[in-house]
Amino acid sequence: MLDSPFFRPVMDYYYVLPEEEKQEFAKLFQEGFIRKKELLIKQGEYTDQLFFLESGHLRGFKNTENQEITVSFVFAPVFFTDLVSLSQKTPAELSFQMLEDSKIYSASFKDVDSFMSSKPENSRYYIRFLENLNAFYLKRVISMVCDTPEERYLKLMKDRPKVIEKLPLQYIAHYLGVTPETLSRIRRRLKDC
Repeated sequence: MLDSPFFRPVMDYYYVLPEEEKQEFAKLFQEGFIRKKELLIKQGEYTDQLFFLESGHLRGFKNTENQEITVSFVFAPVFFTDLVSLSQKTPAELSFQMLEDSKIYSASFKDVDSFMSSKPENSRYYIRFLENLNAFYLKRVISMVCDTPEERYLKLMKDRPKVIEKLPLQYIAHYLGVTPETLSRIRRRLKDC
């Protein structure tokens, strides 16, 4: 059972379900622990789980012929999965790797889907969750197209300053769509200001 102090605030962020529905939803999850550098989801494999990341953070990356390109970060506390792989029943395009030891809960998406479709308020919750997820990714796309690398870096520093201090430079650079050398120049320029 998902028994985390972060569970209810995260649940309520999207849509406030009745308490008994939250309890039923929490019962779908099993507690686990995953170590730094372990893969939660592996590129090329299918996923059938919804996760609740209670602590820690992870990165989503794509293996290409000659490098790993970090395309996303996930910061706890949050619900998380590879929604494309899950909904379209396709192999994952990205691998998701833990960046520190983390407490995590997982539930079968088949069970989650049954729960979400069982009552209108549960369906509304799921719709709000998907709307928020879509808005997040749309903002990211707009930022990648319209903002300068420096603006993207400043936004990331504003949103996650303490976490970003811990991440390797190449992960941040790829996430921002620049080379590590370009990110170093941006950091130097901002430091000199």
